[in-house]
Amino acid sequence: MTAHLYYCYIVLGPIEYLQTSEITSNTWTLIWDEQTESNCPTEEYIVEHALLNKDQCENYTDPDREPAEYVEDTTITISGLLPHSTYQVSVYPRNGIWHGGEVTHEEVTKDAGIKS
Repeated sequence: MTAHLYYCYIVLGPIEYLQTSEITSNTWTLIWDEQTESNCPTEEYIVEHALLNKDQCENYTDPDREPAEYVEDTTITISGLLPHSTYQVSVYPRNGIWHGGEVTHEEVTKDAGIKS
């Protein structure tokens, strides 16, 4: 009798409905729904963000992403942002094996004089 080994890799699907909950001149709060494309539970979410345009006059053609943050909840507030600048955020679900697909969202922070 020959024994066969089968390796099962459960790949997570992407998160759903990534959207802005609140944005100010220097913070950005995002919310999303858990992924539903697999039966494998999400352990955490990887969140990366990058500055795309500063003050709408300097175009960053190859933006550097900030170091990733790892969160267990389906919300995050990113702080320390520049006023009236365009940012992109990427969120990936992750389990002990791998991470799911990337979902991105762009937003422009408010001018420094605008509170909400």
